[in-house]
Amino acid sequence: MKFSRFSFLIQSILLMLLLGSVYAWGVFRVEAEITYQISASLSGLPYMVSLVSYAGGMLIAGQYMSKYRKQIVFLGVLLFVTGFWLSSIVDQFTWLILTYGVFLGGGVGLLYGVPIYLVQRLFDKRIGLYSGLILMGFGLSNTIMTPIIVTLLSQQTMQETMRILGWISLGVFLLSLWPLLQSVPNEPKTKQTETKDNLTYDHPSFRSLYVVYVLSLLSGLTIVGLSYPIGITNYQFDATFVTVSISIFSLLNGLSRPFFGGLVDRFGFFKVAFVSLFSLILSGLISLLNAGVNPTLYAISFGAFWFGLGNWMALMPLSIKTMFPKALFASLYGKLFTAYGLAAILGTVLSGAILDLMNSTWPIYLMILIANFTNLFLVLWLKNRFHFRIFK
Repeated sequence: MKFSRFSFLIQSILLMLLLGSVYAWGVFRVEAEITYQISASLSGLPYMVSLVSYAGGMLIAGQYMSKYRKQIVFLGVLLFVTGFWLSSIVDQFTWLILTYGVFLGGGVGLLYGVPIYLVQRLFDKRIGLYSGLILMGFGLSNTIMTPIIVTLLSQQTMQETMRILGWISLGVFLLSLWPLLQSVPNEPKTKQTETKDNLTYDHPSFRSLYVVYVLSLLSGLTIVGLSYPIGITNYQFDATFVTVSISIFSLLNGLSRPFFGGLVDRFGFFKVAFVSLFSLILSGLISLLNAGVNPTLYAISFGAFWFGLGNWMALMPLSIKTMFPKALFASLYGKLFTAYGLAAILGTVLSGAILDLMNSTWPIYLMILIANFTNLFLVLWLKNRFHFRIFK
């Protein structure tokens, strides 16, 4: 069958819709606390470990993508499906951290970078838009998965829900993987990997960019994992309202990826990064002042956090493309993505400790504000180093 760029985009979006279900732990989290009789700090561990494993899988895949793409895809599928199925049979929370956290998260990490890598080879123009469209699937996942999981949990045990999700995953993979396994136009030859190591890049700038992503992703990853428990437990909002809100948040998270990808194509990385940071700061201020009093303000501010996470996920590959040699894209993208894992650790550990020790949400919003104010200065430093004008 002839390779089709259109089919590649559609099937890649479908794949990302499935992989984004890793974010659904926020819904499982309340059930896990009841089932295993654990605290808020402990209940965040499977989510944290899954995101760390996700970043680790990205790092590994990035180093070997050009030579072993098919093997990476098969291993990713095996880990993802096995992660759900094993989660359905474990009866101890410690084992759930391994099955959901390591297996499922690792599978996501191995598969996530494959379509983004191929976009760089398949398209010469509007790479930001096409990358954003694919990543949109990942962000939209909770729009579809949250109602499904909530419905399943109302009728089934947590373990049975995991088993059903494993079968759903297998079916989606059978429908979506074919383009990722085919030889595609402009695929790099193996010899290119031999010269890649001779290329150099600006190490101080990469380290600064790494910190930017840790601090930027901290906001979204923290709020994504806590949107459901904060809405239900801390703010005591109606469960239906919170569930519908999270579906809308996920929709915003997905739509932000092609939206900001297209903006970067037109205006460049730095202008878009500054707009995003101001948005995150404004969201933090609204959350801090509202403190869960007004459900509408909760929905607006948390929706903006999910939207912000989506645009920084879209900005990540585009910042690499803007600042560093194209031949190093897969390797540097994998390395930069470990910032995602570090942000997940910091966000989960700090927010869980805050909720357990203080039973209050305002320190979480203060942490987010400090992180994004710091980022404004770091992005400005990078802009000056590369001599890019923010505003004409």
